[in-house]
Amino acid sequence: MSEYGEGTVSLRQKQTAVTWVILAAAVLVGAIARFYDLGALPPGLYHDEAYNGLDALRVLEGARPIFFEANNGREPLFLYGMALAMSVLGRTPYAVRLTAAVLGTLTIPATFLMGRALFGTRVGLWSAWWMAVAPWPINLSRIGLRAVSMPLVVAVALWLWWSGRKRQGWRRVLWVAASGFFFGLGLYTYTAARFVLPAMGLYVLFQAVLWLAEGRRWRDVGREWLSDAVPLVLVAALAMAPMAVYALAHWETFVERAPQVSVFNPEISQGKPWRLLADHLVRAVGLFTVRGDRIYRHNVSLRPLYDPLSSLFFLVGVGLCLAKVRQGEAQALALTWTGVMLLPTILAEDSPHFLRAVGVLPVATLFPALGLEQARAWVARRGRTGWSRVLAAGVL
Repeated sequence: MSEYGEGTVSLRQKQTAVTWVILAAAVLVGAIARFYDLGALPPGLYHDEAYNGLDALRVLEGARPIFFEANNGREPLFLYGMALAMSVLGRTPYAVRLTAAVLGTLTIPATFLMGRALFGTRVGLWSAWWMAVAPWPINLSRIGLRAVSMPLVVAVALWLWWSGRKRQGWRRVLWVAASGFFFGLGLYTYTAARFVLPAMGLYVLFQAVLWLAEGRRWRDVGREWLSDAVPLVLVAALAMAPMAVYALAHWETFVERAPQVSVFNPEISQGKPWRLLADHLVRAVGLFTVRGDRIYRHNVSLRPLYDPLSSLFFLVGVGLCLAKVRQGEAQALALTWTGVMLLPTILAEDSPHFLRAVGVLPVATLFPALGLEQARAWVARRGRTGWSRVLAAGVL
């Protein structure tokens, strides 16, 4: 019995060590892709990067706005990070982009933690690798624009929330409360983060309906969610309060950009908003496997998020989630989150737009990871453990 126990512990330690080595390799590869020649590639500063740099200089001169009103209004978290980088490195393109590279690199391990909490260690690892090497998140990490801050905050918030729900007592309360802080912090990252709370609310509603359909009582369902909702909502509300106060006092400024790019703007829809909306819906769904953003600032023009091989595993992962959506809470969350977070690009011009759709990252990396893990497990069950590892390594 003692030898068996020691062997089990040794095996677990070995597996844990291998996990961290694979994750470290993903972070290293992702960091190289994000930091290499950062000040020169892409060449020159895009005008939005320059606007951000000017506002960062204002911060260094003593300004402390909660919302930056120039250039159609911008959330502050990224700009304060840029100001910190410029205070150390000076007024250089590298300093303008450094915060993006740092946040983009940190999103890789955060994606692992989120994926592990939702679907297990291997799915977390595969998700982290896709986050490390996919062109879309790499591009986001090499330009000084605030959208890159949202995936990191989203990944940490979902990790804390889902991990907290697996705990008991005061630990559960602390973890869920911490997730509430990051959900609230999202409001300071990028405009698309305003859809985070609707996404969470829709998921909770969907899950409650499923539980009621299974025969659970209203009282039990309510108790299940309220025990988590109170600390999450309370802390999220406190975190959002400064921005909410600003928004109420300066509503036109806070929402200035949305009407300019909305499909319901006659100048954009040419009097046919519903037709444009339907077209954008199709394009947004296709951004994963068919056709991506055309703007070179955001993407290798027209390249979808996933290459053909990765797209195959993505579609398998989506199919698995759809098949298990009634029994799997994590599957329901992944599908609900992705659907709601596509709305910012569906409702605005130039769909699919990889800045406005940034809310689907990092959850979108879970789908090919689920497909790959299903294929790897299928091969392993047939006694081909070595080939299953080759499959995973080869795909990634």
